Amino acid sequence: MRGEFESLDEAKLYWELIMRRCCHYAYSSEECGRYVEEIDRFSQAFARLYASITSPSSHALDADAKRALCLRMYALSTRIMVAGTTFTSEMEYDHFLPESRDREVRRGALAVLRRNPNREAAWDRAMMAEVGAWVMGIEERGLVEGERVAEERRVRLCRMVVDMDRRRAVVQCVRRKCGDTRGGLEWEEAVIDVE
Repeated sequence: MRGEFESLDEAKLYWELIMRRCCHYAYSSEECGRYVEEIDRFSQAFARLYASITSPSSHALDADAKRALCLRMYALSTRIMVAGTTFTSEMEYDHFLPESRDREVRRGALAVLRRNPNREAAWDRAMMAEVGAWVMGIEERGLVEGERVAEERRVRLCRMVVDMDRRRAVVQCVRRKCGDTRGGLEWEEAVIDVE
C-alpha cells in the first residue's frame, strides 16, 4: 500500500482489497491484529486526501465528498468490528468513543440514521437504527435520566438474521445476569420490522 493515496479511485481500490481480506478474517481469529494494522495503514494513507476533499475550501464535487465520507465511515466501522471480535467486555468499545453509552450521543446517532434511511448494498440505515434503538432500550431499562449504562447492563448483540426483501430482522442479545457469581446469562430476542 502506498504511503498516501492520490485519488479516490485508488483509495477505493485498496479499501476493496482490505474488505476482501477482512471477510476471510471472519474465519481466522488469530489474524485480528494484522487486519487492524492494515486498516490503520489505510486510514493514514487516506488522511491527506480525505482532508483535501472534505475541507470547506475544497472545490471537490459533492459526489467526491460523499464518496470520501463513505470510505472513511467504512474504515472506522470495519476497524471497530474487526477489533471487537476479540473483546471480552462491552466496555472495550468505549476506547473508540468514550461517550458511546451516553443517552444524548446514542439518540443523536439514531437521529442521523433515521434522517437518511437509505439502503446501500447490505447497509440499511433504517434497520440499523431500529436494532440500535432495541439494544438501547434493553440497556437503559430502569435507568433514571442522566444515569450512564454500567458494565453489568450492557448487552452483546449475538445474532442477527436479516431478510432484506421483507425488511425484517431477528435479533438476539446476551448479557451476564446481574449479581450472578456463577456466570449465568440473560438472553433477549426480538423480531424487528422496518416500514
